[in-house]
Formats: sequence, structure tokens, C-alpha cells
Amino acid sequence: MKRSLVAISAYVTIALLVGLAVPVMAAPTHQELGTVVVGTNAEYPPFEFVDEEGNIVGFDVDLMNAIAEIAGFEVEWVNTRWDGIFVALQSGEFDAVISAATITEEREEIVDFSDPYFNAGQVVAVRIEDADTITGPDDLPGLRVGVQQGTTGDIAVSEMEGVEVVRFDEITLAMQALANGDVDAVVNDGPTTADIIANNPELELTIVGDPFTDELYGIAVNPERPDLLDAINAALAEVIANGTYAEIYQNWFGTEPPAQFMPAEEAGAALGTVVVGTNAEYPPFEFVDEEGNIVGFDVDLMNAIAEVAGFEVEWVNTRWDGIFVALQSGEFDAVISAATITEEREEIVDFSDPYFNAGQVVAVRIEDADTITGPDDLPGLRVGVQQGTTGDIAVSEMEGVEVVRFDEITLAMQALANGDVDAVVNDGPTTADIIANNPELELTIVGDPFTDELYGIAVNPERPDLLDAINAALAEVIANGTYAEIYQNWFGTEPPAQFMPAEE
Repeated sequence: MKRSLVAISAYVTIALLVGLAVPVMAAPTHQELGTVVVGTNAEYPPFEFVDEEGNIVGFDVDLMNAIAEIAGFEVEWVNTRWDGIFVALQSGEFDAVISAATITEEREEIVDFSDPYFNAGQVVAVRIEDADTITGPDDLPGLRVGVQQGTTGDIAVSEMEGVEVVRFDEITLAMQALANGDVDAVVNDGPTTADIIANNPELELTIVGDPFTDELYGIAVNPERPDLLDAINAALAEVIANGTYAEIYQNWFGTEPPAQFMPAEEAGAALGTVVVGTNAEYPPFEFVDEEGNIVGFDVDLMNAIAEVAGFEVEWVNTRWDGIFVALQSGEFDAVISAATITEEREEIVDFSDPYFNAGQVVAVRIEDADTITGPDDLPGLRVGVQQGTTGDIAVSEMEGVEVVRFDEITLAMQALANGDVDAVVNDGPTTADIIANNPELELTIVGDPFTDELYGIAVNPERPDLLDAINAALAEVIANGTYAEIYQNWFGTEPPAQFMPAEE
């Protein structure tokens, strides 16, 4: 949730007690990944299939190869059965799997998934000549809409008021009926629709708008390979930001990708001024400086996103209580305020991709950073925590660790500097802020957060255009290193690997 268990401003006390300077922390960079074994079931064109020469080709293949080129690893492809592919990945037969695989909670129990790389949700297809008047699902009432009987498209259209549903046994028949003028639009899943249109240009059809339902594909990664997952996510962001993704999509589907997978400057065109709410009482994320300006990490990040996406920001300082209801009601277009992404909040607002991980981290003395590199090195050591916090819970569940509890996290950090404990576990932002403002302690964070508490930018659910633009721009800000610069400025250290440029 937003707000650390101890307000960061409390750490000024320790800053005054112990003189302070700038911490040193080894930048988390992607290790040499070498050759990555990637499994796929090459029986699902145009995503993956075997061509006449016996090569595995397709959209997924081109995308993974582009990711590998940026991230600096080689790909060894393995064509395998779909049945059991995730179990095989979990067991170490592959390092990753890309195979038009939908991200599901069931699959996430045994493997990790990258950020989404494809939305196979429902789309609206129309005749090219009608693309100016029928621009998405909101224009379908009063029209005859073709669907394949019994599909997700059938269900979606059947729930729309005022739409005459025309059902067909096969989606190809629905598309032909659209071309003939027997129906005004067709609703169907995106990949199939794009493939039919690309391979049948004589029909003179097109997709309008973005998918209006979500079925997100991800690259599955062996859960023992967080280094590979970080590298894939960083490279995917760069592939989207530099336009390579759009080129690959155009090549295989004959049309532009949805806005969420377009370069930021294209996804964010014509957004004008965006009203952004924040509760400026939580330094260093957002606070009011001596001149009365709203400043902080979140402010700099949002301004950088706006610059890339091409919109202006109008800042509004507001109360934390009720900030999401105000966003939902249209008082703001977006909210950035160190807000944790939660299921409860997602019921009333949309969230961007995560931009910060406030999970638990390990802090050690700089001199010990080569030997204590993360939570796996804690057994056998004395580890300080603030009593009753998430860090206390996390360390208490580790076997062989001697937990030393303190009333305040500042006392734990001072004990670490004094050598009374070997490490401290605490939430990332608080730990980074203490270290940045108390350099004489000579402490550093090792590794990335080992638990997740992800912050996101909340967006009015009526503004999918803004959400797509923010996600695209955030990816670009991470890919070009701007995020790392902003993070360094406010926290005095490098960000976790998931927010570093792919080449690093």
C-alpha cells in the first residue's frame, strides 16, 4: 500500500545525528546470458510455424530474436509439444517459452511471465470505406454485427444493447459477409482477424481501434532465471520504443499494432493537457518544496513520460483519502502518488505498467557487498528488521537466520553500520532514502527487491488512449536511461534491473 510503515521524513533525525554523504552501490546489470534455450509449439501460424525449409518462423520468433539482439543473448529454438510445455519450462528443459501463451493465474503458479507483448482480445473489423464512421465498439449499437457462433466475440456482442447479432458457423463466413455488405461489422479475436485481413486484401477490410477486451500474451520464463526475465522485459520495452515491434507486427499482420505497443510519440499523439492528481506529502516521491512547487521522484518521472508522449501536465495537489474515487469520477485524468497496484483499486481505475518496486531489499555494509549479495546469503547471519513490519515477516520465514528486532528502522540501520548486525531487511524506498541521506553509515543495497509491492500510475478508466500513451512512454523512458537518471537523482543509487536499459 502507499506510505511506508515509517514516514520517510522521520529519517531526517538520523541524518542530523550522523553526518551524511553519498552511498555506493554496484549497479544491477544483466549478467552474460550466453545461449538461451527457448521452447515453442510451432503449430500456430502466424505466431510460430515450420516453413518449407524446415525453419521455425513467425511473429513470436521474430520478436524473440529482436529481444535477444538487444539483450545480448543467443537463442536456441526447440520445437516441442504444447501439452506440458510449462511443466517442462519449470523443470529446466527450457529457459523460456514464447508460443502465443496467454498469461493466466494458473500458469503463473509454476512459471514467471514477462510484461505482455500481445493483446489477443476482441476487435472490431469493418470495411475500409466505413472506417471513419465505425471506429470501435461504441459505434456498434444500431448496426448488424457478425460473429462466430459460441465464441468470446459472440458473448461480447450479445451483451451490447441495440446491436443486431448475426451468427456464422465460421469466422471466415462472417468476414466474407462483411465484405459483401451483409453485415456492418465483425467482432472477433485480434490475431485471427488481423491474419484474415492480411491474407485476403481483396476483401478490403480493416480493424478499427484497439482490442476492447484483454487476452494478454507473455513470454514465460523459468522461475529460477530472474536475470533472464529482467533482460527480456527491458529489451521488450526497447523493441516497442524504437519501433521494431511495430515493424514486425506490420510484417506478419499487415496493419499497425494496438497503441500500447506503438512508440510513445505515436501512441500519445493529440492528448493535449493531462490533469494529474497527487498527494504531495510523501517525500521523496512527491512533496512541496520551499518555493511552493510540487517536486519529487514521481513528478520528474511523470514529466519525463509527458515529454516523450507529447502531452502537457497540469498538477493538482489533493488529499490522499478519496484520490481514486476522484480519478474515477473524472476530476483528474491520471494519478501518480506512490500508489501500490491492488485488486481493490483496479476495480475502479486502470493502472499503468509498474514503475517502481517497493518490495523488501537487503542492506549491508559496503565492505560486505561482495559476500552478501541477496536474501540467499542471509542464513547463518544476524539480520536486523523493524518489529512487526513486512521485513520482519519475510526474515522470520527464512531458515537459519537470527532475527534482531528494533523499534525503528533507523535503529536497525545504525546497528548495521556499527557491526551489531550483518544485514538489514526493509522496504526498498525507505532503505534507499536512509542510505542516500546518511552516507557516513557506509551502507548499500545488494540485489533487487525479493518481494513485490509494485507502484503504478492510475488512469481514468474512460481514458484508454492515455493509458496506452503512458505505458509506451514509460517503456521508452526506461529504455533510454532517463528513468535510471531520475532514480539516481532521488535515491542516490541505480534502480533495480527491471527498470534499467536492456543493454545494462
